[in-house]
Amino acid sequence: MCFHHNEGERLETARLADAVYRAIENTGRGGMRFWDKLLDRSVVFSFDRNGYRRHARGFDTESHRVSLRDRNFLVTGANSGIGFAAVEQLAKRGATVYLACRSLERGGAAVAKLSDHIPDARLELRQVDMADLSSVARLSETIDGPLHGLIHNAGNMLDSCQYTDENIEYITSLHVLGPYSLSLRLSEQLQAGAQNHSTRIIFVSSGGMYTQGLNSSELFEPTGRYDGMRHYAHTKRAQVVLAEQLYERFKPLGIAVHSMHPGWVDTAAVRRAMPKFALATKFILRSPDEGADTISWLAGYHGADIDEASGFWFDRARAPKLISKRVSVSTEEVMRMMTRLDQLINSTQAIPI
Repeated sequence: MCFHHNEGERLETARLADAVYRAIENTGRGGMRFWDKLLDRSVVFSFDRNGYRRHARGFDTESHRVSLRDRNFLVTGANSGIGFAAVEQLAKRGATVYLACRSLERGGAAVAKLSDHIPDARLELRQVDMADLSSVARLSETIDGPLHGLIHNAGNMLDSCQYTDENIEYITSLHVLGPYSLSLRLSEQLQAGAQNHSTRIIFVSSGGMYTQGLNSSELFEPTGRYDGMRHYAHTKRAQVVLAEQLYERFKPLGIAVHSMHPGWVDTAAVRRAMPKFALATKFILRSPDEGADTISWLAGYHGADIDEASGFWFDRARAPKLISKRVSVSTEEVMRMMTRLDQLINSTQAIPI
C-alpha cells in the first residue's frame, strides 16, 4: 500500500476507493461475488471500511434484534473504542454488561455516556488491570451470578519492553496471561450461564497476527531490539492459539471459546500507538461500531451451530488462521506456551489447572 503524506491526496484516494466500490456494486450479483473473492484476498480492501460494508450486505439483520434481556456479559477495556461500542450494542439489546476498566474515572464517564444514550441500560462498572494478576483475581471475586459472555478486549502497544510487578512482560501479560487467568477464575460463572443459554469467551485479536507464528520463548521474554508492533502481533497470534486450547478445556462445560479480528478501526488507541498508520489510512478506517459488530454478534448469537469448533472470525464469518506458508504454529510451541502460562499462574495464585 502506498502511504500518502498530503491530506488532499489521501482524501482523493479514499474518494477513488469509494467510487470503485460503487462501480463494483453495479456489476450485478454474479459480478459482486467475483469481486468479493478478489478483494478479500487483499488486506487493504478487506480490512477497511468498504470491506466491512461489502461483507455487511450478507449479514442477517434480524440477529441483532433478538433480546438479550436475561443475559450477562463482561467486557474488558470497555471505556472507549471497540470495547465501548461492543458494550453499547449489547446494552441496546437489553443485556446486563459489566464494564471492566483500568481507570474508574474513564469507566465512570463511559457508563454515564451510555446511560444517556440508553436510559434503561443495565451497566455495572468494575476496575481491573488485566496485566496485573492480583487485580484480575479481585475482579473475578466481584462477579457472583451467571455469565453468558466474557469478552477479552483490553489491549495496548508499547514502544519499549516493560515488565509487570510480577516480573512478566507487560503486553504478554495483558493480552494472554491475564485473560487466561480471568477465564479460569470465572469458569463457574460461565458454566452457570451455559445451563440455559449459549455462552462464549471471545478474544479480540488482530489481523496483524497473520504476520506472526508462535515462539514461546520470545512471547514471554523478547530478545534483541524491541519492536512494539511486532510483539503486539505476536501476542495476538497467541490469543488465537489460546482460544483453541481453552475451547477444548471448556467444551465439556458447555462453553465455547472463539477469537476474532475487527479489521482496521479508527480508535484513539490506534492513533496513539500507530500514528503514521492512522494518518495514512484515516479516510478508510472502520468506525468502532463496525469493528465491534462481530464481537456482539458472536456474544449474543442464539444457537450452538457456530460452536462446533473454535473459530477465528472476521465480519461474522470464519476466517483462516494462517494465510502464509512462511508463518507457522507448531504443536511443540503451543505446548510450551500453555506450560509456561500454567507455571506462571501456579506461581502467583492458587487456581487449579
